[in-house]
Amino acid sequence: MNIVASGVGWQAYGPYGYRNTRALPTESLGFNGEFFFISMGCYALGNSHRLYSPGLMRFISADTLSPFYRGGSNCYAYCLNDPINSRDPGGKSRLKTAAIKIQAVNRFKRPIRPRAEVASQWKTLPNLQPEELPLERWEAEQLIASGEAHMTLVKGPGSLERLPDTLTHKFVFTRDNNFLVGSFPATANISHAAIADLGQSVIGGRMEVVSAGYVTKGEGPTLTPISGHYRPSNEQLKPANDYLESLGANIRHG
Repeated sequence: MNIVASGVGWQAYGPYGYRNTRALPTESLGFNGEFFFISMGCYALGNSHRLYSPGLMRFISADTLSPFYRGGSNCYAYCLNDPINSRDPGGKSRLKTAAIKIQAVNRFKRPIRPRAEVASQWKTLPNLQPEELPLERWEAEQLIASGEAHMTLVKGPGSLERLPDTLTHKFVFTRDNNFLVGSFPATANISHAAIADLGQSVIGGRMEVVSAGYVTKGEGPTLTPISGHYRPSNEQLKPANDYLESLGANIRHG
């Protein structure tokens, strides 16, 4: 409620700002230029895919990608309830904003960093079997030299699409945003630690593994957090999934 010179005015506040609860026929565009349906009292977001009500402070239609998929657990939430650090142009799943720094309002007076789950924010997964690495690397080198196995540095969706369906694919994802895949037949094996070590020899830099597991092809690539060397949790798949999706890959979430 706002007290104004002419009396008492009611405003509806939400992530898309505020507007007078009394519909004004001259207003067709609302906060930040989004189209406003006066008759319904809603913004038409995501190319009019979903309607957002500033009065109810939520979408009035459920997100078809919710719950628990890319839309999040609350199928009526906007940007997973984080409109400062996220945007939702399609009305189905939030995207991280490109802004690096925004000044916080009033009492905080400090930069707000985007809530991007970049790899640098995740803990390093240690190799729990370091004593096996010399032999594992030698075996991997022999398989690659014979043509039975190969390594792939993923640069886009095409890198994943070209992975042979007949081979098994293990991956490691590093703090420096290197997504490495080791592919081998069912009669052989390349360890995750060997993939990381070989990648370091070729790419250079530090191979701090933050995610590891298997890549399964099908209707779309799926990542599975299974590795005896790194023992990743399900949560530890997130930086790898986020990175591939940032490259344009359509990752299936199992």
